[in-house]
Amino acid sequence: MTITAIRPKDLTLIRAKILVPRAPQYLYPRDKFDDLLHEAAEASLVLVQAPAGYGKTSTTADRLSALGADTAWVRLDEQDNEPGQFAQYLVHALHSQRPVLAPCIERLENGDYHGLQPLLTDMLAQLPLEDEPLYLVLDDYHVLHNPEIHQAVEFLLKHHPPYLTLVILTRTLPPIGIAQLRMQGRLLEITARDLAFSADEAEAYYRQRLHYALSRETVERVTRRAEGWIAALQLAAASSPTAQDFDTFTEQLPQGNQHIFNYFDELLAEAVTDEERHFLLRTSILDRFNAFLVMRVTAQPDDQVLLNRLLNLGLFLIPVDTSGLWYRYHTLFATYLRHLLNCTLPEEASTLHLRASEAWLALNRPEDAAQHAIQSGDAERVVNILMRFGRDFLTEGRFGLLQRCLDTLDRQRVTDQPTLTLLRAWVAQSQYQFDEVESWLAEAERRIAEHNDEQELISARAEFNAVRAQVAMNYGDPRRALELAEAALEADPRYLPSSFIAANSVLGEAHFVLGHLNRAMAQMQQTEQLARQRNVHQNVIWALCQQSEIAVAQGYLQKAYNFQEKAFQYVEENALEHLPILEFLYRIRAQLLFEWHHLETAETCALKGIEILEAQGERWYIQNYVVLAKIAQA
Repeated sequence: MTITAIRPKDLTLIRAKILVPRAPQYLYPRDKFDDLLHEAAEASLVLVQAPAGYGKTSTTADRLSALGADTAWVRLDEQDNEPGQFAQYLVHALHSQRPVLAPCIERLENGDYHGLQPLLTDMLAQLPLEDEPLYLVLDDYHVLHNPEIHQAVEFLLKHHPPYLTLVILTRTLPPIGIAQLRMQGRLLEITARDLAFSADEAEAYYRQRLHYALSRETVERVTRRAEGWIAALQLAAASSPTAQDFDTFTEQLPQGNQHIFNYFDELLAEAVTDEERHFLLRTSILDRFNAFLVMRVTAQPDDQVLLNRLLNLGLFLIPVDTSGLWYRYHTLFATYLRHLLNCTLPEEASTLHLRASEAWLALNRPEDAAQHAIQSGDAERVVNILMRFGRDFLTEGRFGLLQRCLDTLDRQRVTDQPTLTLLRAWVAQSQYQFDEVESWLAEAERRIAEHNDEQELISARAEFNAVRAQVAMNYGDPRRALELAEAALEADPRYLPSSFIAANSVLGEAHFVLGHLNRAMAQMQQTEQLARQRNVHQNVIWALCQQSEIAVAQGYLQKAYNFQEKAFQYVEENALEHLPILEFLYRIRAQLLFEWHHLETAETCALKGIEILEAQGERWYIQNYVVLAKIAQA
């Protein structure tokens, strides 16, 4: 392509496009990037790639300014796809920092260059071979789609003088030989994960911006819900004149925010086609996805191509791991897409969830299959999943998932199946709905008796007694709990293998409450061994936590700490970081650290417990708040 002759009468140079952007109000200095940018002197390219709203421009400009670096800046727009215009701004930006390019500018304006490569060759020849470090920043590079310009930038990266570092700010991965630069060690990458605010950074930002104080727990919660996305965290401050308003904003954020929805509306309007929009809406029901799930849910075999296309659009698509096979939408973007799906394609939602349920079962992921079965409204599918996998959900402590599944079923369907009744009763017990527990169990016993199946009644009643024993403990009646637990052990479990382990656990708890500490310890150790033999992870962790609590009661704090360490090791070895019971483990660790006056670490553990509860949709925060209150008063 030949560059059209560009003279001042043909193009007015907009000087603002080659000025370093002014820092916005309330800019938080990200000095953690200083060391990275110091290292950039050894790299040919610094690639700052992230979706909109992550502070690519302001952070880069601020840190280069803080380093006192010479910076040539070009703020690109759609018109810069014309090679002559791109060249004009590129040369003028470099000339502003190294005023040796007047001959090059003159030839350019006279139309003497027939392509970008001759221009760049001349420009590089006029620049000195050695000089002080110089950064050339191409901002909003994602707007460029002209292959000639990409080739020119690739040429520049191959032949630039050693003191010149190119910095590209973009939403998408530019086609300029990135893979080769990475393999050669000539690339420094800064991604959305790097740019996202940590809780510490958010806390410092809010401290300088807000006239009221926020608790650490509030800061961690809003940062977690926004996934560190700076635009959303700034909106929280701008929308909240009081601390109460801030709490309201944070509480409502998972359900969506109209300002954020408007922002995404504008983003999609300018970035995607109708076909791509429909793909986004249909796949938004998935918490994470790969090519297989995409094709199964959309029922379109060529949607793998669409997925690849969307990955290059700089939207809020986040890699789940380093494999490059699994992705998810940013939490707030997913909320927006699901809202849009329900508004525009409500009749498709049920079908999409059914397909997703089938696909997850094919991938042996029953938890995800259950979630989509619930949202499809198909009770028969929910029952099938519960009968196959409900026992596993229970032993893993997934009470929230079980409750959502069981809430889709009518009462008779549950009480007709002892397995479902037991699952329902354990869920009610976990939610402290003790009257509900007996209501479910008694009704199921009546139904079994009506069928005149004495053996089934004996088996069911034994397992029902294990639940009743736990309820008795919660009511503060350890002697009744002992009686019921011993009755539960009189028959082998027929419906839930974990019933036997649960009854043993109650025996240990009852002896603990009655002050029989040595006997309680022995019973809990037996429970642990039984649970380990059957891989009932929830009960292993529970038994270790109980042993820690007994050790505290005996006055052996180090021994208690060691039991907790065993529990954390078991969690790590079995990849159990998702289990809700970890809240209990972190809470008792916080209490122990408080006793040792390790206040900062104790606070971290209590906050981690709250985070686990929030992730599970639970609301039993009070005990962690008690720990935090004690720490605050210490």
